[in-house]
Amino acid sequence: MGLHSPVVRGACLVGALLAFSATPQAADTVAGLLESSAPAYTLRVEINGVHIPTIRGGGVQLQHLFDEGDPRRAEVAEGGAWVFSLHAGENRIRVEFHKTRPEMEIPLHLRLLPDAPGGMPVVDMLIQNSAAGTVERGFWLSRRLPAGQRPVEIHDTDVQPAPTR
Repeated sequence: MGLHSPVVRGACLVGALLAFSATPQAADTVAGLLESSAPAYTLRVEINGVHIPTIRGGGVQLQHLFDEGDPRRAEVAEGGAWVFSLHAGENRIRVEFHKTRPEMEIPLHLRLLPDAPGGMPVVDMLIQNSAAGTVERGFWLSRRLPAGQRPVEIHDTDVQPAPTR
């Protein structure tokens, strides 16, 4: 197993995230985990206009997201594995996708889980029939999620088709 294998890279990312996550977080900041399962798709994901480069499709990917105002931001290098894109209150997610492996009948599934008590997703995207398109939706995030808050669900009917060339 080489240094660039997905297993080794994944183990390194998980270890680094655990170490960074152990650093105390400011009480008024938010954080979350973006999960993507899209083996048959390429993706481009933005949250609040910030591109999430590690979520690109072609497999399963995870990215820990932090508050734009998180004081720990000064501790990490720009352009590294840490993405500071969230803020308390209203946020926006934009996902562009293209199915690159039409022979695979595996859906695109993307979830954003808050780093908050309860841990229910705030965004739950499941695309089963669309080959390409864009989705943009708002979602609410806070340190303490309201009881009974339902995720923003995104399905094929929410997709804006990709422009034809």
